[in-house]
Amino acid sequence: MARISKEDIIKKVEAHENATDGLRQRFENDWAFYQLEEHLPVDPNRPDENVGFKIYTSSGPQVFVDKLIAWGASAKLFMHIPEHGELPHQRDVDNSKENFYYGMIEANDERLTNLGQPKLQEQLFAFSTVRGPICGRAMFMKPKGAPQYVDISPWDPLHVYWGFGKKGLEWVCHKTSYTKAEIKANWGVNIDGKNPDDDKEPIDVYDFYDTEINKVVVDGKTLKKATPHGSPGVPAFFQASGSMPAIKSRNTGQSSFMDSFSESALKSIRDGYRMFNFAMSIFTELVSRARDSSFTTTSEHGEKQVGVNPWINRQEIQLAGGEKIEVLPNMEMVGNTMEYIGIIVGEIQRASLPHTAYGELAQALSGFAITQLRKGIDTQIGPRMTHVAKAIKQICTLLSDQYATGAFDTVSLSGFGNDRKYFSMEITPEVVKAGCQPQVELIGDLPEDMNAKIVAAQMMREGPDGVPLASDRYIRTEHMKWQNNDNIEKELWEQKAERASPVAVLWNLFENAMVQGQYKIAYIYLRDLQIMAQQQMATLTSGAPVGNVGGDELGGGNGVGPSAGGAGPTLNPQVLPEAALGASPPPPDPRIVGPFVPPGTPRPGAQQPPLGA
Repeated sequence: MARISKEDIIKKVEAHENATDGLRQRFENDWAFYQLEEHLPVDPNRPDENVGFKIYTSSGPQVFVDKLIAWGASAKLFMHIPEHGELPHQRDVDNSKENFYYGMIEANDERLTNLGQPKLQEQLFAFSTVRGPICGRAMFMKPKGAPQYVDISPWDPLHVYWGFGKKGLEWVCHKTSYTKAEIKANWGVNIDGKNPDDDKEPIDVYDFYDTEINKVVVDGKTLKKATPHGSPGVPAFFQASGSMPAIKSRNTGQSSFMDSFSESALKSIRDGYRMFNFAMSIFTELVSRARDSSFTTTSEHGEKQVGVNPWINRQEIQLAGGEKIEVLPNMEMVGNTMEYIGIIVGEIQRASLPHTAYGELAQALSGFAITQLRKGIDTQIGPRMTHVAKAIKQICTLLSDQYATGAFDTVSLSGFGNDRKYFSMEITPEVVKAGCQPQVELIGDLPEDMNAKIVAAQMMREGPDGVPLASDRYIRTEHMKWQNNDNIEKELWEQKAERASPVAVLWNLFENAMVQGQYKIAYIYLRDLQIMAQQQMATLTSGAPVGNVGGDELGGGNGVGPSAGGAGPTLNPQVLPEAALGASPPPPDPRIVGPFVPPGTPRPGAQQPPLGA
């Protein structure tokens, strides 16, 4: 894009602001709706009809939005590069790239926390729910004389202006307000003013980005000259909410089309809560009148006036003969008002969250009914999670494309993956460039969901007739959503190796006892370890086959503790007969008869009895 002047930047923003005025008015109305601003519908012919009228404002919209944000902020971020049969080296590269993304977000969250702002995932869910669109800046910052850092800053869509081309975002501008002192502190530029009171007045600042440069201007002055930002494209992310494509009626202009662009989570409950608040305001007004009811006084000439409120406790009022005070009957709600309110509440529940999401049960429900109501939660939180996940993937792509250019220093990152495994490593641009693109998901599993997934994983592993339905690698990555399957597999083999060898078991027990200061216990394990080593050496010396040496002798197969009969360690093999060590017995001597001949065989040399004796 050609160089752009400060006047052209301001004209672009003003033109886009006029075209999206209805959209920005919707942003303002939704924010007031969330903030529970009190108001009632006004009849144009009677603008003063609500003056002095009681107003009821339900907290439902705010609670609904806060619930969605809380669920979204606590969801597990799963960024995974699918395995596609590549070599282990390539899998290591992909694993490092996954850690690059987690480390970038972790470092940015720390920066946002230091600035007193919510974390990235929390802000993205807040804007998705209350505003609709998600947008912001994602780029590496390399200030002069200071270390570089990653800057992922979500922007309020109300103050963002943009333009799309054939391949995506072509320009974006974030308009904010600063005082003269703040401009001087941030950009080192003095803004002249004739009136001293102007120092307190906010000034609009335009932070403009296109595919090549970044430029910051105010009306009549440039705060930051056009500077290459180092990103292959516009270093900003923009995601519209919802699954509905851009649909435009023949009778709808561009302005009307933008009014419903990228709706917030409040779109289906706006009218419902307005009607509910109106009905409840009437109810509140009538209830309040019962505390201070109207009354009439009857006197001889009709001039009797009561100077005090007769309904105050222990109020004494003097009346002459024939005078009396009568209460006027209060207005009442129409008989089917509660039925009307019930219909409105039902509409609101279908458009937001079921009451079971807040722990409420208006009546006894079956387990099946509660389960069906719980499924209604997914229709609200699911699209928002998909929306935020797409924005995070766009952020990851922007950062990896910038870092892979080699224009930035090598970064050392640390943090936690989605499996809560801590990592700390240095990741080079070459690794990021060689890695594949990730899949990004947000998983809002409840504890009971995790238990069900574990049971299903075990069933998949066993399968019918002992044939697994899926491999362990698939179950861990695709079903359980665990990151870095190679590390998990290595840890399992290490664990198996430690438990398969009795010597390794004894050695680990010895080391742990020493670390804990249990020296007596450690000596016992060391003695057992020495006995086991002597047994193995003796077996090797005798030439007998080496099996599970020491397994059955020391602790019934695990190599630890007494034998199954309750005795301690067995005798040294050097003092045992050869048969006890597995040697074959010697062949029988043919000269020796004895028990080796069948019964009735005559003994050699014995005198034979005479015949017939």
